[in-house]
Amino acid sequence: MKRALAMAHYQCVNKGNKCPKASNRKDVPGPLVEPGSFSSGKNGAVNGSLTISPPEVAAFCPRGQHKVLASVDYTGIEIADVSNGVTEPGAPPALGAACCECP
Repeated sequence: MKRALAMAHYQCVNKGNKCPKASNRKDVPGPLVEPGSFSSGKNGAVNGSLTISPPEVAAFCPRGQHKVLASVDYTGIEIADVSNGVTEPGAPPALGAACCECP
């Protein structure tokens, strides 16, 4: 299982993907959990990956605009083996991505 804390930043853009004068924005925090099953291979090594999506937000943009994910930050990323009660920090323990923020 993979766990993390996330902060997603959404904003509204117009049909031309331009920032309107009154840029509506929403920040959405959330703890995230993504379950997964892995088995060990040769010599007990475990390889695998899990994908965590940013927290979603309900529609909030005015007519003629649509929401876009402008940035997301993940902190406290960790991997937990719930069967054996073992938790380890993720590699890396934090990630972030940003694109196209309105001024």
